Amino acid sequence: MTWWFGNHRDREASRRAITQKYYEEFAQACFTNLGMAASYEDRRRWAIACNTLYLMGSATVFEHVERLRAFAEKADIQGYERELAATIWAMRSELGIRSPTEEPPHRLALWAAPVPES
Repeated sequence: MTWWFGNHRDREASRRAITQKYYEEFAQACFTNLGMAASYEDRRRWAIACNTLYLMGSATVFEHVERLRAFAEKADIQGYERELAATIWAMRSELGIRSPTEEPPHRLALWAAPVPES
C-alpha cells in the first residue's frame, strides 16, 4: 500500500512538471502572436503550443485559450491582455498555485512604451 501511494505521488509530480513546461511554452508563444504582425514562425509556434496544451490542459484552460485565439485574430490588444491574464490565472489554479483571489488582480501588459533615444 505504501508503494502505491508513493508511486502515485511521483506520477502526479511528474505530470505537474510536464504540464508546467507546456504552460511555459504556451505563455512564451502568446507574447509573439497577435494579428497579422506575427511572422509565420510565430504563428506556427503559437499553433503548436495550443495543440500541445490541449493534451494536458483542463476544460477551463481550453475555454480561455479559445477566447484568446479570438482576440488574437481580431488584433484586439486590450482584450488579448485581459484574456491572457485570465488564462494564466486558470493555469496557476490548475497547477495548484494558490491565489488570494479568484480573478486576476491586474491585467498583463504585452507592450511597453518605447524608450526615447538620447
